[in-house]
Amino acid sequence: MLDKRHNEATYHLHLSRMIAIGELGGSVFDFFYDRGIRTISVCGEVELLTYLRELAYHSKIQVRRWIADERTTSTVYVPNRWPSEFSGLDELEAAGQPLREPILMALTYWDKGLYDRLKALAPSVHTLNGVLTYGYEKSALFAGLVRLKNKSPETPFVICRLPLLGQVKNMDDTEKYVLANIHSSEAYHQRETWPEAVVDKVFRVHGYSDDYVQECTARFPKTRKGGVLYCADVRGSWVNTVNGFRLTTDLPDASDGTVYVFGNSVILGMGTDDAHTIPSFVQRGINQALPPERSMSVVNMANMGGKQFRDMLSLIDTQSFTEDDIVVVGIHSNPSYFKRLYGAEFITCDTQSLFDRPHEFGDVFLDHAHLNSVGSGVVGAAICTTLAHRGLLQDHREQDRVGTTATDAPPAQAVVENTTPPDQGSSDARPDSELSGNELKQLEAFLDTLKPLRPSEGSTGAIVMNCNPFTLGHRYLVEFAAKKVDSLFVFVVEEDKSFFPFADRIELVRKGVSHLGNVTVLPSGRFIISSLTFDWYFDKETIQDEVIDPSSDVRIFGEHIAPALGIQVRFVGEEPFDQITRQYNATMARLLPKYGVRVEIIPRLESGGAAISASRVRALLKERDFAGIADIVPDTTLDYLKAMK
Repeated sequence: MLDKRHNEATYHLHLSRMIAIGELGGSVFDFFYDRGIRTISVCGEVELLTYLRELAYHSKIQVRRWIADERTTSTVYVPNRWPSEFSGLDELEAAGQPLREPILMALTYWDKGLYDRLKALAPSVHTLNGVLTYGYEKSALFAGLVRLKNKSPETPFVICRLPLLGQVKNMDDTEKYVLANIHSSEAYHQRETWPEAVVDKVFRVHGYSDDYVQECTARFPKTRKGGVLYCADVRGSWVNTVNGFRLTTDLPDASDGTVYVFGNSVILGMGTDDAHTIPSFVQRGINQALPPERSMSVVNMANMGGKQFRDMLSLIDTQSFTEDDIVVVGIHSNPSYFKRLYGAEFITCDTQSLFDRPHEFGDVFLDHAHLNSVGSGVVGAAICTTLAHRGLLQDHREQDRVGTTATDAPPAQAVVENTTPPDQGSSDARPDSELSGNELKQLEAFLDTLKPLRPSEGSTGAIVMNCNPFTLGHRYLVEFAAKKVDSLFVFVVEEDKSFFPFADRIELVRKGVSHLGNVTVLPSGRFIISSLTFDWYFDKETIQDEVIDPSSDVRIFGEHIAPALGIQVRFVGEEPFDQITRQYNATMARLLPKYGVRVEIIPRLESGGAAISASRVRALLKERDFAGIADIVPDTTLDYLKAMK
């Protein structure tokens, strides 16, 4: 029985992707396995559940429960071979037994209502589309890049995430129009139907003529040689391909090494002339950054269309790289996958956040992905900044390979022309190079709100807490720290990725410490334990076995936050169980003293022979055990929890 919202086209697309993943040697369930998750439940349409059940037999993941989408099993035809743990969502909710394992939501449509219901039942919910994207890209792209990297171990590989318009935060009206109406390059030639204001912002503001747009947005003809895809040679006023590759401008007369830039049509330069492709911007940035006695050439090796990863990998495989070369791969995949799986082998550069509003670039997207000359300049400058930050524009044969590739180098703000990467220096002392220009402005604005709060005298300390929710353990930590210093600042994690909303969490903290006259409670903002500075924190329940690098968050605190408030000591709670928090505490203990900030670890308060924790409160809340909760939270928190629906 098909649900009335069932999308037949999406159903067959999902099936084809599952088959492709299997043929490439991967599994639909790699997303969970790679995160150390061995047991899940699956909820969705019976048609998809049936196919997933067959795949589960051949995976290393155990599916504990199969759940029909929003229906009782009495309304669904269930084959006799289904196990007893098959149930309807209504039945599962009525039983009142929350799940201990993550849920995979397998639908051919998006249903926020169902997603919210599942979130109330399980520690985390993951969509089938996201899981399939991970499985396909791991099998079709990541594994191939690892193999090719192993062939050239001395050559640095940089993975650059290209921006997508649909993932831009706070889009303006023009971007919303382009996303809704412009889906491919053919639409550029129909722009007479666009509103004049959109044409002015996207094209005319940059001085584009009709002839320019016609030539620069035409599809690039391709040709195969020996089974490998190349660009066919093209001659034009603005677009030229020579010997299978798009022309890069501003090349030096001689070269000590080559930067090979691979990727799709965004790297190739769909929408720009030769001088304003991403590789041409990289070339100009390198020309400015290198000393006069050194030079490097940039080659535009883009040949891939969409997600035809095999074409790109085949081309990379034909090349012979040396220790003097650099390989840059521009893709729309999230490089956090590389961070999780192959962090020590690849350098990653994520440009997506550079395009979040507000910024000063104007409108740069020509459709859902392609960029005009301004947008290409932003990405090109970000790549240059990453190369410089990792020491690759020096003689990288002399660099410590582990020290320069272990962690990402988030790009600084790009400048369309005259892109000059920052000076080299110790990564422990230069967090500025990890923030974009727009983010640096936001940081300065945040610091301006803190500086008036700096005490004029006495000792000053700080605590950073999530308080999900505020417990007696949190109160004990604040009371202990407040006795040690004259002034104490308590930052509450502002990112709204917790069970309880930020507004409620910070209010509970303020009520819980109102009896302490030397304590000030503040929101943490974007620069203290946020998705920008420490994204692992919000996935810590599923990545306990991973090695993380929270140094960016710690360095920003040491170089900027602490001086703004005169903080001399940061208090942290002892963490015997959470491996992510333990690594964070260890990084603070290693780095913060370099900025004059001492780290003091406080033993955790216990109750009933166990450490008090917010996760313990949440578990008791699921059982509505308010008697148990009353033993480990203040009255203000208890009253709040009892009032919850």
